[in-house]
Amino acid sequence: MSAQIPPGLLGRTYGAELVSSYSAAVLWGIQCLQTFMYFNTYPDDPLALKVLVAWTWLSDTVHQGLILSLEYSTLITHFGDLAPIGEINTEVILQGFFTIFVSVPVQFFFLHRIWRLSGNKVIIPLFLSACIVLETVSGLTYFQWALQPNATPASILVGTKRATGIVYLITAASVDVIIAICMVYLLWSAKSHGLTQTRRMIARLIVYSVNTGIWTALLAVFCAMTMIAYPTTFVFIGLYMPISALYCNTLLANLNVRHHVRGATDDFSLSGIPTTTIDFRRGTSDTAPAVSTLDRSTAAAESRSEVKFNV
Repeated sequence: MSAQIPPGLLGRTYGAELVSSYSAAVLWGIQCLQTFMYFNTYPDDPLALKVLVAWTWLSDTVHQGLILSLEYSTLITHFGDLAPIGEINTEVILQGFFTIFVSVPVQFFFLHRIWRLSGNKVIIPLFLSACIVLETVSGLTYFQWALQPNATPASILVGTKRATGIVYLITAASVDVIIAICMVYLLWSAKSHGLTQTRRMIARLIVYSVNTGIWTALLAVFCAMTMIAYPTTFVFIGLYMPISALYCNTLLANLNVRHHVRGATDDFSLSGIPTTTIDFRRGTSDTAPAVSTLDRSTAAAESRSEVKFNV
């Protein structure tokens, strides 16, 4: 049997899927731990936020089940049979749908943060909302094409169909990067006007904001690149598989880190609002945000404006 298999074929196809399934399983396990920590640590969070966490965990659990079913089918049920390499596996396409079911709500969650951080300004949120809609439509369209009875791996990786898949991946990556950049910019703007303790807290938020979109964006870009460069392999499929779990862990990490962020300062009244928000209010300057603390005399000594932090 081994003599009939072209050298490197299994590594470029089933091997890429198998290694990726390990990564996705590890990330799913971390996600389960983070989900438990979230519900145990923040029982007073709004119901909508709890539903979001439950939805992403459930969707990624189904996603992980599809990956396991895929690996069992290719490596056990069809052991030694190379015919499935030239066919579209239903589990691969379905896990793409569930990745969208996870990524889009998470992106809108961070979009809501930007809206709050910017003082309820709508220009950037509206632009990013349009990008997310484009991402969703292109992704669903691409995977719907792949589910057609006459579809083959070769047919969905050429022409308009391949272009649609690339648009989906690049748009998703762009949204993640823009979200991270916007959050860093808004937090940095507040940092330059805050108290020393406020700056420490915002510095932590900036670090977490950078990590919000960098990993999912990198995977999406690499997935698009390998789809173009190596269309006859499963490398791009392998890179795509962990994206759903990464989105879930990104969301949960940002929620579970709130106590750590609060630890950067003991002087601020920090409510249990689930998102990190900064309300920019006019003081003596139209651009400089001000800080509201329990010790208002200290705040007045360093800034005459007022900023309210809800982390």
